[in-house]
Amino acid sequence: MSGFDQIITSLAVFGLAISAVIAYLKINKLWARRHIKEVAESVSVAAALLSLFTTLPFLIKFVVIDQDYVAAAKFILSLLVFAVFFLVGIGLWVRSAEPRGFWSAIRYALMTEQKELTSLLHTLAQPREARSIVRILQLVSTVDSELDQREAALLDSVAQPLGVSVHDLAPQPGNRNATVAEVREAFLEYLELKPVGHQVSKTYDLVRFMARADKRISAEENLILDELALVVQDYLSAESAQVTSFEVLVVPQASEQKLRIESELPQARLMAKAGGYAYIAGTYYSRASATEVCRQYREKGFFCTVESQS
Repeated sequence: MSGFDQIITSLAVFGLAISAVIAYLKINKLWARRHIKEVAESVSVAAALLSLFTTLPFLIKFVVIDQDYVAAAKFILSLLVFAVFFLVGIGLWVRSAEPRGFWSAIRYALMTEQKELTSLLHTLAQPREARSIVRILQLVSTVDSELDQREAALLDSVAQPLGVSVHDLAPQPGNRNATVAEVREAFLEYLELKPVGHQVSKTYDLVRFMARADKRISAEENLILDELALVVQDYLSAESAQVTSFEVLVVPQASEQKLRIESELPQARLMAKAGGYAYIAGTYYSRASATEVCRQYREKGFFCTVESQS
């Protein structure tokens, strides 16, 4: 054996020793949790079986034909790891109310895994804006009244294929109705994710369907549809700078009102506007939407006005 061959063999033996350490660390981490049901269910039995079947031919080749015992030892370590993962995956050490035999445990594990086979594909295929889209529809469904059955059915039909649970989304504070400003803000947050144009158009179509799901459109829903139509038009237009907008200005009438306004609008700052100072409560493309938001602030005792921005 030449000096070069000796070096390669030594490196292979050293690599085998490292592989043994790696195998021990993998098994050790799993072994301490082998009795936990959730851990067992997180192991892919199908992958472990495939690994076992594909490793055996290589092991036989290296032992019988090549007589390369270092490589064979490496595959023995792999077989050991796959075997432990397989036994943990079928729940061999998990205490169950219904004890299962070895073969029934394998069958049960494979059937469970089959139901989850496309979970990762659905997650990878769903748009990254999925949660934002469902959140917008959730808000629209609560604008006029409590969630109608038809609105709930439409919300679920959109959320489930996207892999989003409506129950995981933040509920409206105090179960109150959503406002025009809240729906618009949610839509703008969605647009900040830079979705493609055709998806934005489809999302607006979903908003329209949701507003009409209960067979009637309230005044607030009409305002939302008008406002979001202009928001979408601005997003898709190359000449967005030319679109007229309307600022909702909340003007403090006394120093103590500043604290109240800032609690209502935590992100707003006092700015010089229209010859005085005001907080910008939002910028809208529809004068009707801006006027409605302004009315809501007036009902809270604030002086509010709408200013056109060309």
